[in-house]
Amino acid sequence: MPMGDPRPGPLTGKVVLVTGAARGIGAHTAQLAAARGARLALVGLDTSRAAPA
Repeated sequence: MPMGDPRPGPLTGKVVLVTGAARGIGAHTAQLAAARGARLALVGLDTSRAAPA
């Protein structure tokens, strides 16, 4: 069964917790959520790899 659009609407007013946010899928997820208006709480083990906010 198709899942449909994984981005159904804006995230304005929501807080999104992203684990593994320093790189890879976590970093990409954080970028997508921010672009849709979410406030972010980012968690990563290696802060030296995280891009400045």
